[in-house]
Amino acid sequence: MLGMGFSRALTESGFQHRATAVGGGRVVYRLADGSGHVALDADEWDALGEHFRAEARPVGRTTTWLSIGLFPAVFVFGMTIGQILPGAGILILAGILLGPLAIYLWQSYRIKHIARAIEKELARLPRAVAPPAPPGRPPRWLEIACILLVGPGLIVQVYGSFNPTAFRNTPWTGMHLGWGGIAGFAVLGAMLFYRWRAARDAPPGVPDQEREGRRSDVIMRARGGGP
Repeated sequence: MLGMGFSRALTESGFQHRATAVGGGRVVYRLADGSGHVALDADEWDALGEHFRAEARPVGRTTTWLSIGLFPAVFVFGMTIGQILPGAGILILAGILLGPLAIYLWQSYRIKHIARAIEKELARLPRAVAPPAPPGRPPRWLEIACILLVGPGLIVQVYGSFNPTAFRNTPWTGMHLGWGGIAGFAVLGAMLFYRWRAARDAPPGVPDQEREGRRSDVIMRARGGGP
């Protein structure tokens, strides 16, 4: 489901989707603005990925703290200044309804700013010929669906379906496998099919990273478990 980490996962998986290992320790990257392809060493590519994660980490921490502190702050405001401030009810309602959206939009802006800076670095690299897409690369829409639908919530839904009383008196009361969960399993199955096809079609002796274009598992990255 759409969460605070969606923007980062979408941006990072987009970088990975546009990169293709071409052998010889080289990576060809398709620029996000569609202006062409550039080539760089695999080590340089890995360093840029680590740079993105290092820059995004503080944004993620700030997002977490803002999310945790939003409703206590609204409560304190309502119990203090809100008691005497005209129109405080509108501000409280806006904080409850629009606060999470404002935090998400701020985070998305910061992540896009980091991504644009990396794209500028990449655009200065030598141009390269577009390589053929790796056989195991799933379509972009499937990757996005995976980020949205696949996660720990699927396990909760399945367990709730088998044991309806498991989450009684918790926020997960009534949780069970619905259409969203079924779609999540379908997307997961499609992703596993692409992984299997990549392994089947790769020439013998090709490292796993080159089979998939030096791409980490999009599911793990989407849920925050990737490197």
